[in-house]
Amino acid sequence: MNRRQALRTLGLALVATPRSVRAQPDAGDVSLRSEILELVLRPSPYHYELVERATGQVLLRHRATGWRTGSRILNGPSWAASAVGVERNTTRVAATLMSDAPRSAPLDVGFQFVTPEILQVTVRVKGTAANATHSNVSITESFVDAGEHIYGLFEAAWPRKTPAGFYSRERGLDNRGVEADLLGNGMHKWFDGMRYCSARAPIYLTSAGYGIYVQTVWKGHYRLAVDRQTSFEFDDSELTYFVIYGPSYDLILSRYNALSGPSRMPPAWALGPIWWRDDSRKDLRNPEGGVLENAQAVVVNDARELQKRQIPASAMWIDRPYARPDRGFGWGGLKNGQLQFGSGFPDPAHMVDSLRAAGLKLMLWIANRSDNQMAAEGKGLGYLLSTERAVDMRNDRAYAWFQDKLEAFLTDGIQGYKIDRGEEHEVPEYLENCNAVLFPRMAAEGLQRRYGDDYFVFARNLYDEGRKYSAVWNGDSYGWKGLRESVRQALRCALMNFPMWGSDTGGYGKTTAELYARWSQFAAYTPMMEILIGPGRTPWLDFSRDVSDIVLQQVRTKHDLIPYLRSELFIAHQTGMPVMRPLLLAYPSDSAVFDLSDEYLYGSELLVAPVLEKGARQRDVYLPEGQWLDYQHKSALHAGGRQVRISAPLTSMPVFVREGGIIPRGDIVKGNNAWSETWAPRLCVEAFPSSRFGSEFLYYTGRCQRSIRSRPVQAGLVLDVDDLEAQTRIDVCCHRPEVVRSNGRPLEEGTDYVYEDAGRLLQIPLSGATHLELLGTRHSAGRLSVF
Repeated sequence: MNRRQALRTLGLALVATPRSVRAQPDAGDVSLRSEILELVLRPSPYHYELVERATGQVLLRHRATGWRTGSRILNGPSWAASAVGVERNTTRVAATLMSDAPRSAPLDVGFQFVTPEILQVTVRVKGTAANATHSNVSITESFVDAGEHIYGLFEAAWPRKTPAGFYSRERGLDNRGVEADLLGNGMHKWFDGMRYCSARAPIYLTSAGYGIYVQTVWKGHYRLAVDRQTSFEFDDSELTYFVIYGPSYDLILSRYNALSGPSRMPPAWALGPIWWRDDSRKDLRNPEGGVLENAQAVVVNDARELQKRQIPASAMWIDRPYARPDRGFGWGGLKNGQLQFGSGFPDPAHMVDSLRAAGLKLMLWIANRSDNQMAAEGKGLGYLLSTERAVDMRNDRAYAWFQDKLEAFLTDGIQGYKIDRGEEHEVPEYLENCNAVLFPRMAAEGLQRRYGDDYFVFARNLYDEGRKYSAVWNGDSYGWKGLRESVRQALRCALMNFPMWGSDTGGYGKTTAELYARWSQFAAYTPMMEILIGPGRTPWLDFSRDVSDIVLQQVRTKHDLIPYLRSELFIAHQTGMPVMRPLLLAYPSDSAVFDLSDEYLYGSELLVAPVLEKGARQRDVYLPEGQWLDYQHKSALHAGGRQVRISAPLTSMPVFVREGGIIPRGDIVKGNNAWSETWAPRLCVEAFPSSRFGSEFLYYTGRCQRSIRSRPVQAGLVLDVDDLEAQTRIDVCCHRPEVVRSNGRPLEEGTDYVYEDAGRLLQIPLSGATHLELLGTRHSAGRLSVF
């Protein structure tokens, strides 16, 4: 099996590298080599090329470097530069650049290979103070557009600039033609059905086999394949960026993951269904009759209803307004110097204890928005930014002051935060990215001191290294347009290493029964399922029994998939390979998936195609190469490399399992389960073995990875399952075997295992590490062994 075939077996593939020919060298050229790449610097005029040594192909052609000091316009033209001096040693190349602009400071540029696959470039304006950033100094780098696809940078799918200068609303995953600031999305006009989708990172991947990561938190601006060039400009006097060679997308992501730091591995309880209300003071309906006393009673009653109805839940959060003062923004009121709950929550510690006794963690909405007494105190201490609406997280004393304000909530037992805002002009633009790292870090550090790693934080406004502290939720989404955009945004986040992502199930604000049902199907196959209930949208109060059953079945599916999700998230933590994977990551040479944003791979084994149109009861699904089994019904088998039309009644959404797929499911988080008297962790490993090749899944136990493997042999099938640290059953889709052996011992049907002819399903309880031999299973060449 060659490298390309091996990668495809794992759901990955090589990126096609463009055939760009290297220019003839000049006498003044300077080169620097690693084992894999060669930097060729051309001093006059200054630019450089990065070459793949094995093939001689040019990966990247640098066009120009520009810099500004003094007053300027961010989007204006850059000054041309010429190199006046170049130095080279065995590990580094340095150049000094000059511009012909009057009173322009010179620029120092340095190059070095930090690994054989990563070129580090450092650009510094000479003679500027260390703090001369974000106001009067900027640096621009531009590159020749080679026609490659460009992914990453923004959760928001910004409109593309057309050659005529107009903007197209056609959006997907490819950023070609996009020009935008790298800031939170405070704009609405381009985003139907969405507000404030604000995750972002200064990394873009290309189909040319490389990515570029700019290591900075200052304000930036990108022009991507506009006017035959791609460029970025950042407000800083010193800029470091990395050109990351793949050539495959998975290797680019892995190397970026190592440079910027991995996403935080959340606790298992954060992977289950999380319930919330937009305002717990509203909708005081008591399902048992009458009305509830206050907001605290609403929260406790929600937990009681979930448990009574045997609906899985692991956590809840309380959104604003919950704090004093009880009117207006409902945030920033202090008591004894600390933030506090409002009058609707007369005994918050008792509330938290009640939920904890029911198996639920409780989280709170917070924001860096200093209203009321907090604003007055912060202003007096000099901790507020120039907007006087947010605390300056760069100030160590202000940072510690805010942490202390949150301490009363932790004393009450709060175990996580939803972080809102930060891109609505509370923070000056030049600090927006910096704040979107520091504020989540501040919140996470306070929780970590009290709970160790057993806490969870998620935010809508997150930048780059903020992934070390927080997951992402995509802001306010509305209606069917919001659902469609949410799918696209999840995949765009995946391409910049934000794997733990979620959206408001049913959309924010008003919803309908059909939309809620369809959104719940999508949310069951996302890493974070947050379920918004309340007036007009509480399934067991506001929907018909049929729709309520659909929603609650998806909630149970989400809970049941935690073992699979946790394993895939651990891989994301280690390697940067996301859980929700655009098909282009696994099939980069397939032109049908370059910009496909309405279906995705969920981990390595499943393909998910959400139903995104009102009234739709079928949808077209593109299946990439290989063979795909209908996962919902385990019946229809589809050949890939084509589009198929799939029936999608309201009760189901198209989901497929790849040939050779292995999916661990089960109940490993007790949560609010008080209805199972003898509850214990249990696993069901579903295996869909191929008669053509073997496959492996790495199951993460919470402590380490354990292997589950299947492979065809001449006599049938062999499966090896490590000790998975839980009561385990394996379900194998296969033809009836003549002999079944476990660790060399023959098993007896009906006593040691069960076989169902109708579903071609073999079920075997396992005990510890197990070597299974299924002998005499009938093969059909080139197809799943089940057929």
